[in-house]
Amino acid sequence: MGKTTLASTIAEILNIEHVEMDSLFWGENWTQPTQKEFLPIVNEALRGETWVIDGNYSFTRHIIWEKVDSVIFLDYPKFIAIWRVTIRSIRRIITKEKIWGKNYESFKGAFFGKNSLIKWLLTTYNRRRRQYYDFIESDEFVYINFVIFKNPRQTNKWLRGLTDHSKNRDWRQNEDI
Repeated sequence: MGKTTLASTIAEILNIEHVEMDSLFWGENWTQPTQKEFLPIVNEALRGETWVIDGNYSFTRHIIWEKVDSVIFLDYPKFIAIWRVTIRSIRRIITKEKIWGKNYESFKGAFFGKNSLIKWLLTTYNRRRRQYYDFIESDEFVYINFVIFKNPRQTNKWLRGLTDHSKNRDWRQNEDI
């Protein structure tokens, strides 16, 4: 389970809004807003009192993290992340699955395009992973409860606990973390 599926599942269990950053960001024909255009969109999406958001647009972190109480970090091994992104892209290409508005993945875009998620993952994985551990250890974010899952099995176990106890317990107190 990846970030979007996890966020969607948490939102469903807790009966709160799910905000998917990619669907806010990507316009028709893979157009991208400028940072100046995108930040108010993110701010507007987070107006509610409770929500779960997925995404990793670093230039939005200052807006999002000032409003969160918890951040879930899927610290899965690199091979799992690459495998999942590759398989998902191939499935979307074959099935012509519409994503984020009116967009479709193409073989060229998924594997060789300037916005290739696979290339991005390969080139940023190690740096982003170190960066998240720096955030966790930083005094700047002591108000955030960081939850780290090292593999999908851990994530699924935690979700089962969340499902079992969501009605009578704060999700952050799930002892399966």
